[in-house]
Amino acid sequence: MITDASEMSSDQIAAQWQSARDADKPFCIAINEGPLVDLIREHRALHPWLDGIREQLMRLLVYKPLELATDDRGEGWKPQAGQTVVLDLSRRRVLSADLTAAIIEKLTDEQWYQGCSGCKAREKCAVTYNRTMLRLERPRERMVQMLSGVGKSGAKVTFREALGYVSYAIFGGKTCAELAEIGTGEEARYYWNAFEGEGAIFDLLDKGVDPMKQTNARVDEDLWRGRFRPQDFSGNDALPVEQRNLDELAERENRNLADEFTALKRRWYFEHVAGELLEFSDASRLFAELQNTSIAMAIRQGRLINLINKWWNRSGEAKQEALRLWTRLSYQPRARSHVMVSGQTVNRNKLRLYRPELAPVLKRAFGEQPVSHLLLASSEDPRFARLVIDTTLLQGLLHSSFADGQSEISRRLGQFNDALAPYGDNNADVRTIEVLDPQSELRTKVVVDVVNRRYDSAE
Repeated sequence: MITDASEMSSDQIAAQWQSARDADKPFCIAINEGPLVDLIREHRALHPWLDGIREQLMRLLVYKPLELATDDRGEGWKPQAGQTVVLDLSRRRVLSADLTAAIIEKLTDEQWYQGCSGCKAREKCAVTYNRTMLRLERPRERMVQMLSGVGKSGAKVTFREALGYVSYAIFGGKTCAELAEIGTGEEARYYWNAFEGEGAIFDLLDKGVDPMKQTNARVDEDLWRGRFRPQDFSGNDALPVEQRNLDELAERENRNLADEFTALKRRWYFEHVAGELLEFSDASRLFAELQNTSIAMAIRQGRLINLINKWWNRSGEAKQEALRLWTRLSYQPRARSHVMVSGQTVNRNKLRLYRPELAPVLKRAFGEQPVSHLLLASSEDPRFARLVIDTTLLQGLLHSSFADGQSEISRRLGQFNDALAPYGDNNADVRTIEVLDPQSELRTKVVVDVVNRRYDSAE
């Protein structure tokens, strides 16, 4: 076993690897992708079996049309005798449903709390309540749903951060002495801790996932006025839910009850039979809609194409049937104004939405993974002229435009626009040429009769 390939030369690794193969012994190596590619390139002539490793590397992630059924071969995958298997941990999303559920199951297991059995404060300790709730189906599934939803954003979260998050939800970062002093107060309970810590996951949850930041007029009114049944909360038997009118209580006690409502709303999400989270942004809602196969593909793809067209030309007409291609012109090296010309379009039928799919071995190893992005690409081959569709891009399409200046969004859309040029429609007898200054939004439209070589009209 080589636990750190960076400490050895490629010659040493190749020799040790070949030695294990010759002796028919198991061999394991932890190596980054770059050095592995270099090793294959340097030693494939002497060790032809490295070509098989290279082929695996190239097939670890493929893209398939969104409307096709998911390949379920990963569930039954088993290694063959003598087979070398490549596991790319960069493809693993820590906040997947399976892994998140396993972390919760592990950290709430009784074996870690044997020292609590003789503690006098056990019955009044929030940890007892927290881990008991997170082992119940409803609160556990709601926690998994929330974290895996965050995972769909594509954010990189380490396994250590995920462990730390669940641990904080249970203990709140407090010692036993501090927990004994606090007791089972709201601010020591898991549904409060889940949103009050510091770190990558807490930052992601703060961007609209916290139930307190999701407005539902009817639910909020009922919770505020105490119009609910306490028995509909999973934890009501362990710690009864107080049913009270917060308006009356605030007037009687002359104090702000924002924290009390925040705790109740968060508890409602995890424990109430009707608890749910909304998509926390319009970009997230659109991303979910693009994956919704119950909606016709033409409608989903058409909306996306229209958003891209409007991003380039925000004053242009809504156009879903074809994606307009643009050429950016600048007459001075440092000119702020970049006039754009468009004379080509790519028909919607030449494009397709694709979803990423892991190789069967990775599916078996990592379990169900959240979809963090799609591809909009040529219907002929997704390897060329492709645009990564994720919530970051969708947020830019919904709330910005080319006129707003250079950004990561403009770079991605510009590259996609340029790569699509070979797929443009050049065969039309009559073509519409648009000239646009995105800053001033001054535009000119010219209709050209290509066959007769004349201008038919200009606006």
